[in-house]
Amino acid sequence: MNTSPITSWEGAEAYFTFGPGSLGIAVSFLAAISLFVLFISTMVRHENRSFAEVSEIFPAMEREAAQEWKPETAPTSSVASSYAKSLLVSEEKTQIL
Repeated sequence: MNTSPITSWEGAEAYFTFGPGSLGIAVSFLAAISLFVLFISTMVRHENRSFAEVSEIFPAMEREAAQEWKPETAPTSSVASSYAKSLLVSEEKTQIL
């Protein structure tokens, strides 16, 4: 039972399994998307379980994660200048030794 219209493969330069607009391309694309969604959902589920497990062991971590954090501010100029002076003094001491 030979249903192929091709009688000889001589002179053929390429053989394409899926052509444009074929069912194979659509199935491959849907399989790739479903695997990606499965990966992301598995990762999120694992992270949620891990966080719940750690929260049971260390309850303070959950309170700490729930609070709102304020951005850090730069030190005032007097603090920065005193810090710079202390660095200069420590450099001078190391040069003397």
